[in-house]
Amino acid sequence: MSKPVAWLLALLWSAGCALAVTAAAWPADRILGVRNNDLYGALWYRWYLAESLERGWSAAVTPLVAWPLGTDMLVRDGCNLLDAALALPLVAWLGPLGAHDAWAGGVILANGLAFFRLSEVWRGDDRAGVAAGLLGAALFALAVVPLEELGAGRPTQAFLPFLCLGLRAAWRLDTERFAWAWGGLWLALTGLTYWYAAAWGGLVLLGVGLTRSPRRAVAMGALALALVSPLLALVATHMAHGPGLPALAHPDYHPLFVLDATGWTALISPDGGLTTVPAGMGRVVWGSLPLGALALGVLVRRDRAWVAMAVAATLCVGLALGPRPLGLLDSPLYTAFLALGPLADRMWFPTRALVVVDLVAAAAISAAAARWLGRGALPLAAALSVGWGLSLVPGALLPLPTWRPPHPPALDWLAAQPDAAVVALPVGADSLWRVHQVWHGKPVQASLGGSNPLLAVDGHAEWAAGQPALALLDEILMGRKPSRRFTDADWQPLLDDGFGYLIVDTATLSADRTPEMVDLTVKRLGRAVGPPTRQGPGLLIWTLPPGGDR
Repeated sequence: MSKPVAWLLALLWSAGCALAVTAAAWPADRILGVRNNDLYGALWYRWYLAESLERGWSAAVTPLVAWPLGTDMLVRDGCNLLDAALALPLVAWLGPLGAHDAWAGGVILANGLAFFRLSEVWRGDDRAGVAAGLLGAALFALAVVPLEELGAGRPTQAFLPFLCLGLRAAWRLDTERFAWAWGGLWLALTGLTYWYAAAWGGLVLLGVGLTRSPRRAVAMGALALALVSPLLALVATHMAHGPGLPALAHPDYHPLFVLDATGWTALISPDGGLTTVPAGMGRVVWGSLPLGALALGVLVRRDRAWVAMAVAATLCVGLALGPRPLGLLDSPLYTAFLALGPLADRMWFPTRALVVVDLVAAAAISAAAARWLGRGALPLAAALSVGWGLSLVPGALLPLPTWRPPHPPALDWLAAQPDAAVVALPVGADSLWRVHQVWHGKPVQASLGGSNPLLAVDGHAEWAAGQPALALLDEILMGRKPSRRFTDADWQPLLDDGFGYLIVDTATLSADRTPEMVDLTVKRLGRAVGPPTRQGPGLLIWTLPPGGDR
């Protein structure tokens, strides 16, 4: 089969996978992902990066959140902004909401096409070989871990084409002169997209590379490290001396992961709060892993690269089991990873390492299929691809959940008002202030860590403690009568720090309160602060100062 025809089929194949994922978000006022903190962040990060570039601000330290102190994004989450930067043309063309779904489709499309390119190393260009590549592309484009990430509003962790291209380069180290340079570049780009993907993806690339040319494999790894080292060193230095995600190496934050038949449950907060990793992750172990292992069993005797991939997948499963597999003995593998430094010890979700199992399983099945498929290879590959997609439906991986972000007209009014910072309340992890900020575009006092003190900006709690108006507002939002009346002096510190507006997100208040409690809170706000300047569904806006003694 000619290469143009094969690539046209790969494009259509991967586009079909992308369509299967994104169709759930039609009509256009809905976006992929369950309503949660991470989905708000996905919308916000693209806006913040575009806003920073437009205003000539550094993307590493932004005044847009935790005003007036600002936020060090290197500390907050490592400044992984490559995928947000790649999505900026879509934001300019389609706006924040349209760009989100278009980028999600682009993630699936890119993963499928990159895997098809990878499959060239173990298949031929005949019909059976192309069909095997297409089957693998569908398996990886609709892999469990990336779909879980997209469904949870985390496209960054689902974007993996650079990893596939890096593995292709590693596979060709002994036959292509500059494969080591391409492999180093692709591995570096994987890290700039998501640091931890490069950590466990690097196990696969370096393992395969060592079976081809140890010297070039070392050169590939050294180049990748050299390319990312300026930013990596900066991130590690900032994380070592500033707040952000707690270091898991610290015993107070040491998580306990328990594996069961559906997924992992992680104890990740010092107050004992439980976070359940989505149940679909269990499909990697009970689905992808056995199928991939079966295919690997056929291949390992033919090429040492498959042995290296099997070892890498095994190590990643061990890492994903966390610090104490099955609640028994401490894992030396996990402990060793945390000891690598200030960035490694903040890996809160080791289950993401299972994406290597997805990749190795898809590769092994594709390579085995290239040997087994005969006549009727394309129809059979199509049937198997569709069957894989349908198998994801009972596990709630397809269709993905969707959400309709609010866009009250009052926020457009606020966007047109003179520049001043916004007091956005409440500030919990579930509050909508980041979505609101995408529309109004003004700095806010809220922190990306919400109300979690572990994730707070250094000095922000002390700043808030010196704001009497915030203390009185918090009393009202907590369902209590204010302890005293507001005065002009209460608002003055906020005015001195450049604040000009107050937003109260009543939609978030409604999530855990009865309608009667919300109505009472709104009435108390009206009596204490005065009537809002603008209001809309789930939203109240005041200009500051609201009007003297009240």
